Amino acid sequence: MLFVDIAKAFDKIWHDGSLSKMMRLGFSDQLIKIIHSYLNSREFRVRVENSLSTPRPILSGIPQGSLLGPKLFNLCIDDIHKAAEVHLVLYKDDTANFTQNIYNRNIIERLQKYVIRLET
Repeated sequence: MLFVDIAKAFDKIWHDGSLSKMMRLGFSDQLIKIIHSYLNSREFRVRVENSLSTPRPILSGIPQGSLLGPKLFNLCIDDIHKAAEVHLVLYKDDTANFTQNIYNRNIIERLQKYVIRLET
């Protein structure tokens, strides 16, 4: 078994990639538009002493602490484990990954393949 906690996982989710994946999976156009609005209508500003920057769009990441965040994150990483023949148990951005085989060498190879896919 391999436990993974992906650092700043929610911050790394690419908006356009998430929406594209939803289209490929056959999500309704209406739901995709709602998620698009949810992800792309956010912006940030920086304050340094009395100066405030102009608003800038947030181009990646999922709002943390939201109900939708973990579901969108899981959707984005859903297919990574399939190619490595690894089973996945998800809770927010923490994962427990396991695989079965009668040979320990095969188990290690599958988990290594999974980690490599996560890193790319």
